[in-house]
Amino acid sequence: MKLVATIAVTYLLAFASASSLVLEQDLKVSLEERPVMKVVRLLQDTKAELEKELEDDRAVHETMTCWCNSNSDEKTAAIAAANSKISELEATMGSKFSKDCWVEGEAQGNAG
Repeated sequence: MKLVATIAVTYLLAFASASSLVLEQDLKVSLEERPVMKVVRLLQDTKAELEKELEDDRAVHETMTCWCNSNSDEKTAAIAAANSKISELEATMGSKFSKDCWVEGEAQGNAG
């Protein structure tokens, strides 16, 4: 009877050990494969992707801001130069017009 009890205890211990190992493996798998963990991993991946896109967007924003500022400065300078040239040309036109009128007046005075 003792032999049977010893064999039974040995089988029970072996079964308990095997089922304990199976439970540990099942617990590891279930923690890794639970739907909540999938969602957590998805959120972590999304966060990483958004952070990368944020850095890219910052670089583009910085480039565009620099371009806009330099472009604005160039255009303002070009407008000022053009306005100055317009004033200069108007003055030149006025003096040439009055000189032409004077020459015509002299020519008419000499012709008459």
